Amino acid sequence: MSLGTLVQEAIARRANALAKWHAEDTDCYRLFSGHAEGFPDLDIDRLGPNLLVQTWKYPLDPGELETLTEICSEALGVILRPCWNHHSRPLDFARWHRPLIPAICIGRELGISYQVQPRHEQPWPLLRSALRPARRWLQQNSRGCSVLSLFAGSCTLGTVAAASGAAEVWNVDRSAASLAWGKKNANLNQIGRAKIRWVESECVPALRQLAGLNIQLRDGKMIEFPKLPRKRFDRVLLHPPHGSAGPFGPIDLIKGFKEWFKPALQCVGPGGQLLVIHAVAETTREDLLRQMIHWADQLGHSIDFEVLHAEEDQPHLEGEPALKMILVEPR
Repeated sequence: MSLGTLVQEAIARRANALAKWHAEDTDCYRLFSGHAEGFPDLDIDRLGPNLLVQTWKYPLDPGELETLTEICSEALGVILRPCWNHHSRPLDFARWHRPLIPAICIGRELGISYQVQPRHEQPWPLLRSALRPARRWLQQNSRGCSVLSLFAGSCTLGTVAAASGAAEVWNVDRSAASLAWGKKNANLNQIGRAKIRWVESECVPALRQLAGLNIQLRDGKMIEFPKLPRKRFDRVLLHPPHGSAGPFGPIDLIKGFKEWFKPALQCVGPGGQLLVIHAVAETTREDLLRQMIHWADQLGHSIDFEVLHAEEDQPHLEGEPALKMILVEPR
């Protein structure tokens, strides 16, 4: 079966979901997930007015980008601007495609605006559609709350919380560029500056200070980090990137996730909730839940939990998806 036919069938399977998303003022979603839909080396996302095509091992054949753009534009009834990013090493997207993309591109999700440039310094979309269930939950459960977003990235979780009536939002990330994207999105949605705190910091010292714990320096080295108070939040969002390295060592979500989970749980205030986002396939949801129950018990807590499931643009092969989103409520 041709790639074009696979993409047409994938969009047809999303017909009801597309109608729902459009009614919700959403124009950012995955149209084709190659790993689960028959072409493992290719993903296609709509990002507002743009069509982002991503390949990894094999580049597109001549004319395929134009064909894919025509298929997707016709199916959605809108003319999309294509951008093809081929992730070969050394990374040089412009070698393969020079898209005609304006400097500022705006997309919408659940009525909230985001900058969604399809080509930027990171190898993934600034608005990751896989996290829509988390943003949907935050939109419905943030009003009047204090929110802590750890490993905030492009700050989309913090943005939706602030835009949905959160009393205060702390975005913590070591990347100044990522926090800058968050500030742009806050401005797009006319979110008052007093509502959001931007904390440029390694997450180890930030989290441990907020949890009231000592900071253990790696190899005894002195590392600069902002001084923060002990503080509890109504909503704590924990999304560590597996394998990411820093001055406090690499992040190991398989053997070392408790080093993040336990202090994050200690930052949850009375009646609050911790949203865990874990993206390692080697750890099953059952194993992760069993571990979290054990770690919470070590802190003197029992926990309730709720699983957030992927939406229709994130199909996966048989078995569990690698990305797990679990709400944890300590008691």
